[in-house]
Amino acid sequence: MNDSLTLADKAVINQSKVLCADKYGDAIYMARMMARTYEDVDYEVYDGCLQDPAPRTQEKEKYRIDQIRIYPNPSESIVNIEFADLFTGDIKVTNNTGHIIYNSKCINESIHSIDLSKSSGFYVIHVRNINGTSNITKVIITK
Repeated sequence: MNDSLTLADKAVINQSKVLCADKYGDAIYMARMMARTYEDVDYEVYDGCLQDPAPRTQEKEKYRIDQIRIYPNPSESIVNIEFADLFTGDIKVTNNTGHIIYNSKCINESIHSIDLSKSSGFYVIHVRNINGTSNITKVIITK
């Protein structure tokens, strides 16, 4: 994703990432996710409005959810999320405008399937465990 961002894109993201997510909604979370592709700041530790974002710490890094597999990508309908260990947490899918189109709570799941066949396009899958650590992956649905 980082390679496809222009300077103008980054300028809009940089203005949006510090806005109050409680007021402006999921689009702010998407801007923060996109900003993480080119800067080393963890905005996810903040709820509500930001003052000064904190740099990522090694302590937080060791709890990242990097042992998941999302497939197929691209897909025509069903996307599977496979976890290395039993997963408890939330899964949210947003479309390219930041609207939540899927939201689910999971308890001790090893695989989770999502049907995204209603509309082709670009989606972002947000996986957040019970510790608050998250993984964000883009997927493409084709027809």
